[in-house]
Amino acid sequence: GGAPQTVLRYQHTIAGTGSASGAGLNEINASNFAVYPNPASDKVTLTFGESADRTISLLSADGKVINTASNNKVDFTIDVSDLPSGVYIVKVKSGENLSVKRIIVK
Repeated sequence: GGAPQTVLRYQHTIAGTGSASGAGLNEINASNFAVYPNPASDKVTLTFGESADRTISLLSADGKVINTASNNKVDFTIDVSDLPSGVYIVKVKSGENLSVKRIIVK
């Protein structure tokens, strides 16, 4: 016997490389997105698998919000040309789903 354990698992999938299986697949994939180029110096494009209402936030590495926008298209571009070099976080919220990716501005 023993105390129950909680296991947290991080799953990173790259679009077009296959799919996960199990319940809730649509909910998991609803806010997945690709970011390119990364690292970037001018613009970063986010590409989503489908159009949906979503809020996109750009945060500094310490979590401060730099910019927030709403989008319902398949692509969204962020101008990073005026940002200092460093690591930033792109947060996408769609309904109850939240996805976060790290980008590097050079």
